[in-house]
Amino acid sequence: MADSAYILGKAMSRCGVKTEAAGRAQDALEELRQTPDIDLMITDLRMPGMSGQSLIREIRGWETETHSPRRLPILVLTGEGSPEERVACLGQYGADDYLLKPVKMQELIKAAENVLMKARTGSSQDRKVLVVEDDTVSRRLLSAILRKCGETPVGCGSVAEATLELDSNYEKYKAVFLDSQLPDGMGVDVLIHLQNSGKKPPLPVVSMSGGSEDELRRLYAGHSIYAYLEKPVSKSALLHVLRSIR
Repeated sequence: MADSAYILGKAMSRCGVKTEAAGRAQDALEELRQTPDIDLMITDLRMPGMSGQSLIREIRGWETETHSPRRLPILVLTGEGSPEERVACLGQYGADDYLLKPVKMQELIKAAENVLMKARTGSSQDRKVLVVEDDTVSRRLLSAILRKCGETPVGCGSVAEATLELDSNYEKYKAVFLDSQLPDGMGVDVLIHLQNSGKKPPLPVVSMSGGSEDELRRLYAGHSIYAYLEKPVSKSALLHVLRSIR
């Protein structure tokens, strides 16, 4: 609401950020028309008149219709939300991150910095997720969950397939979900190949295994793993990892 927007704006200003506050979605749209070079929008979902979801869709629709060369980074900050709503905001509506109130100012600033950094280096939403899993059923299930989260999964079933795909299309990916055991080697072999290739920036690698996290940490000792997921991978655990990667 207007008071919350004012308070948030004052807090952000103390961090050296110039802000403009709007209490309604219609006011935000008018501000964007008058100030087209705004770097970031932080929006609630519950507002009088037009909702935050409709505001995001309105902005993304306008960007598509006008062939805008610039995509406005949008961060959702709301006090009432569900996992399904978060998925819809990040996938269907086109938000770049989603935080629940109450949120610490350091966390909000970090999220804003991440969104802005990704906007400068290229939208992560345009890139894919590589799923390296030899079990066909498990790969399909994980890919289905990723699609529901607004991601575009690509599947591989072996070390050889994964390394060939990454050598050819590295820049198209935002993360690798890697099974620890594969028919022609171990997941760590893919990780070693990635590290030896020297490609930048490094891709987040998420290890998946039916074993414990302690076992995985021993297996990947000395190598950089972004996160560990226990199989079968739950939707909530996957959402948590995806949110941090975004």
